[in-house]
Amino acid sequence: MINVFKSKITYISFGLLLLGASIIYFLKPITQWFDLMYTPNAPAAVANDFWKIVLSEDELSASRFALKPDTFTEVIKGFSENDRVKFKSESQDGQAYFIKTNITLYRDTVHAFPLYTVIKSKGGEFKVDVEATLLSLPDAMIEDVTRYYQTTSTSAQGWLVAGNKSDKDALSAFGASQIKTTLCNMSDDLSQIATGEIVTIFSECFFQSKVE
Repeated sequence: MINVFKSKITYISFGLLLLGASIIYFLKPITQWFDLMYTPNAPAAVANDFWKIVLSEDELSASRFALKPDTFTEVIKGFSENDRVKFKSESQDGQAYFIKTNITLYRDTVHAFPLYTVIKSKGGEFKVDVEATLLSLPDAMIEDVTRYYQTTSTSAQGWLVAGNKSDKDALSAFGASQIKTTLCNMSDDLSQIATGEIVTIFSECFFQSKVE
C-alpha cells in the first residue's frame, strides 16, 4: 500500500514538474501572442508591435501595421532570438510621428544601426510608413555622429591641455577640417549605396580628397 502511494506521489511530482517546465517554456511566446492581439492606437504602441513582429520568425505578419500592407515585404534579413529593438525619443512634424529606433541584430557578429520609425494616420489608425522608415537611416546616422562629436569634443576641450591659445585654435581648425572630410566621405558612400555611383552633394566636397 505504501509503495503504491509512493508511486502515485512520484507520478504526480513528475507531472507537476513537466507542467511547470512547459509553462516556463511557452510562457514568453504565449504572452507575446496575447500582447499582440490588441495594439493601442498610439504611435509608440504601433511602432513597438511592428518591430516585435518584424524581428520574429513571422515577419510578414507585420504587414497589418504597415501604411501600405499590400506592398509590404521583408525588412530584416534572417532571424535571431537575440535581435533587439530600443526606442529612444518621439517627435511630431505635422501629421507624422518620428520615433528614434535603435536596431541590434545578431548574425555572424553584432550589427547595430539607428533609424526613425515613421508613423502616419490612415483612416484614423496609426500605421508605419515602411518606405519612409527605411529612408530615414542616413538622417538617424548623421544625428548620432553629430551628437557623439558634440559630446566628445566638449569633454576633450574641457580636460585636454592644448597649450596656449594658438594651439587651441589650431586644434579647433584641424577638428573642423576632419569633420568636413568625414561628412564628404559619408556623402559619397551614401550616394553610392543609393544610386550605384558617387554623387557629390556638397560643393565643398568637390576638391576634398577621399580619406580611406
